[in-house]
Amino acid sequence: MASNSICLRLKREHQTFFISASKSKSILYIKEEVSKAMNGQVKADKMRIYLPDEQDDGNTVLPDSALLSDHETIQNNSILYVVFRKKGMEDAAGADEFGELENVWEKVNVLKGEEES
Repeated sequence: MASNSICLRLKREHQTFFISASKSKSILYIKEEVSKAMNGQVKADKMRIYLPDEQDDGNTVLPDSALLSDHETIQNNSILYVVFRKKGMEDAAGADEFGELENVWEKVNVLKGEEES
């Protein structure tokens, strides 16, 4: 791994994806890497990446255009969460980039204390 690269753990249900990227890479790049790891079974535009927000016990959806460096809490070995569109809802019409389509996404399951495991 290059010195300016970090390793990220992207968790989804019973899966963990390990992605190596530089801090100058975008969230879209990370989604594309997850898609590659799945042999293209799920396209980048059919997934969302969440950053856990420990201060308000919520999660922040990261926009495709955001860079890893935009979020100082994203460091080497950080855990992010990835969700896909629900089965049968992959091609649902409507808005996105965080509008309207909330009911088509899987739930984000963030377990407390998971960062230590």
